[in-house]
Amino acid sequence: LGHRNKILRLIHKSAQDSQAKKTIPDAPPTEYLCPITQELISDPVLCADGFTYERVAMEAWLASGKRTSPMTNEKLLHLVLTPNRTLRTLIQRYREESM
Repeated sequence: LGHRNKILRLIHKSAQDSQAKKTIPDAPPTEYLCPITQELISDPVLCADGFTYERVAMEAWLASGKRTSPMTNEKLLHLVLTPNRTLRTLIQRYREESM
């Protein structure tokens, strides 16, 4: 009888936990956040430092005359911003699932 009650309590607690998770919106994975703005990226670009940023934020960073990585502070080898289409697709899926 002791085991039965313990199992029932665990099942009840698990059901409550899963219900609470459904009502609380999930925070986006940190990989989907721009390191500069700390917001969900909508137009991800890969920079020479290997990190992905929001295009507008990185362009503003470069326009301000900075030629270093926002993450490492090391000099960037080039200023080409490459679209990160894979991450864009993942973020779009995340947005669709979280709505």
